[in-house]
Amino acid sequence: MLHRQTNGRLLVDGEGLTTDRDFFVATENFYDAHPEIVDVIIEEIDASSKWANSNHDELVEKLAPLLGIDEDSIRMSVERRTYGVEAISEEIIKEQQEIADIFYDLDIIPKELEIKEVIID
Repeated sequence: MLHRQTNGRLLVDGEGLTTDRDFFVATENFYDAHPEIVDVIIEEIDASSKWANSNHDELVEKLAPLLGIDEDSIRMSVERRTYGVEAISEEIIKEQQEIADIFYDLDIIPKELEIKEVIID
């Protein structure tokens, strides 16, 4: 998006390099103490994701001023993705483990992580 505002040139767009997932994180204590709140949060994120997928024009109008980015750039971003909530699968765990391993190898994170150990079932 930035290349559109600065007359820059896009060299690589990352397509095929990552799935660009978002995660919602809670402590195990919070999750155990407030499972009903977690359920409501997930339901509301799912509802807003469905709305976002069906209302691109309105979403762009709302996001552009909030983010301070022009509508054309926001539209490009909005139209490239599908918003939604899905359960964490073995495929997602494997994918995240590969990323964690790379980050450790590059000294981005200080210790090795076992993704399966930090996910709440």
